[in-house]
Amino acid sequence: MKAWSKFLLTTTAVTLLALPLSASALSSVNSAEPVPTAKVIETKQEAVEQAGTKGLLEQIVHTKKGTQVFVKGEGVRPVDQDTIILNVSSSVPVVDQHGNPADLLEALQQEWTVTAYYNPAITKSLPAKGNAEKFVVERPEVKAMVSAGIIDSTGKDRVVMVGDSKIVLNLSEETVITDKDGKTLKQSDLKAGQRIEAHYGPMMTASLPPISPAQKIVVLGETSHVEGVVGKDMSKDAKSIYIDTAGDKKRENDIILHLNEDTSIINIVGTPVKPEEIKKGTKVAAYHSLATTFSLPAQSSAYVIVVLPEPVK
Repeated sequence: MKAWSKFLLTTTAVTLLALPLSASALSSVNSAEPVPTAKVIETKQEAVEQAGTKGLLEQIVHTKKGTQVFVKGEGVRPVDQDTIILNVSSSVPVVDQHGNPADLLEALQQEWTVTAYYNPAITKSLPAKGNAEKFVVERPEVKAMVSAGIIDSTGKDRVVMVGDSKIVLNLSEETVITDKDGKTLKQSDLKAGQRIEAHYGPMMTASLPPISPAQKIVVLGETSHVEGVVGKDMSKDAKSIYIDTAGDKKRENDIILHLNEDTSIINIVGTPVKPEEIKKGTKVAAYHSLATTFSLPAQSSAYVIVVLPEPVK
């Protein structure tokens, strides 16, 4: 017998591989012995209603005869057990609070609350023993992440957003796309250069840049895009960046972009870059406000500065 508990794994004479207790994983485990009828507490009322105990899993034991789960908490009804040992067969459903498949071993390890429903015919022993009918695992709710940025590029069923970082957002039929007034838009309405508010996650890859499913995208407006080389070294407390867009040293082709606390400066994989790391001649791409002065050079407010890699020589 092998037992999974919060703190200790105990192996006795009968040693079996401990398996996750999802509904599918239990198919290879023989059904546990039913509760002996000679020691059963049963009334007509209890036989009709489903008993339950809500609490934490203390231990999961696998044997050749089946699987047993130790649950400790409080009874769902006043007459239900605060602590109970339940036989678990392969047909017992294990789901989360939304009805999706769940895993009892994960619930044990993560110390998630579980509600164990069982046949009210149980033994008189302490703790009582019975046969499980259903488990509901309460997974912690993970909310979507929300951030604003600029669409750097678009592709089939995805957009790349740059802002405080860089992320690839996968689009699907479930992705809600609107403008700032709530008007529904299509995927084809998403264009490079648009300012957006993206709701995504909770799943995200560990790649650079990370990839995550988009739940909602709100188009906030348009921006202008420029590329060029930085005209002079930047300091730690720089308030602006001078960009020579044509490389011809003519001021009429250049632009000064003013920085503020909302301006993001990143490299091409989305890692933040400090202003003092940007030197004269550094190649950058920038997204800025549509509002531009008529001065020479023109001036505007920067949303995102992307530091581009040096060409391979």
